[in-house]
Amino acid sequence: MAQVIRSIQKALETIELLAQAENGLSLSDLAARTGYPISTVHRLLASMFEHGYVEQDPQTKRYYLGLKILALQAQGIRRRHFGRFAFPHLNRLRQHVNETINLGVLSGQDVVYLETFVPNSSMSFYAPPGTRMPSYCTAMGKVLLAHLPPETQDALLSSLELKPFTPHTITSLPALRTELAEIAQRGYAVDNEEYAAGVRCISAPVRDHDSTVVAGVSVTVLAEQLPTERIKPTAALLTQACLDISQALGYQGDS
Repeated sequence: MAQVIRSIQKALETIELLAQAENGLSLSDLAARTGYPISTVHRLLASMFEHGYVEQDPQTKRYYLGLKILALQAQGIRRRHFGRFAFPHLNRLRQHVNETINLGVLSGQDVVYLETFVPNSSMSFYAPPGTRMPSYCTAMGKVLLAHLPPETQDALLSSLELKPFTPHTITSLPALRTELAEIAQRGYAVDNEEYAAGVRCISAPVRDHDSTVVAGVSVTVLAEQLPTERIKPTAALLTQACLDISQALGYQGDS
């Protein structure tokens, strides 16, 4: 029994280290930080990978928290105080715009959906909680990147491979930096069919009591239903909903 407990402790230490590492950790990094032999850490990671608790980037070989952890996190958030503050505003926003509303956070290089509110319309884009998408070509990902501390943002952007998903995907790092600066100034981000052809998104940040951006909310719309002239009015409703949530969390700005 003592051996089982030690194994659990080692696994939990590994998970906690990965949770703190925005850019993931390599096998040698984890071994150095835990003080465990590389062979021990490798066995732990292999077991957690098999069950979905960690993921490995096939190119960098760095490890990240897996979708299983993020799905559990999503369930926890739905049941705890953040949900109590956020969900009435998100549901009201869905009723106003009659489009899909997503709540998500940044995890490593990706954005992860924690909750999705779907409209009554049958023509909508749906990604279930736990869905992971690239940050650089999604509205929610870009709005979260735009509000990272400068050093953190630089490190993350430098590690990105800007793979094109559609002809509209931003694949130039200078262009992405310019886009993020504009988003930070404007207050919301737009994904103009950059990740999925035929789908447009608008996203705005949610802040906590000390003004830190802790999440993003997005409106996902079929491109044909979101012409250019509809973007600003929709963004206004979205940013107001995010401000309402932020103020419920103790944020005192923009009043």
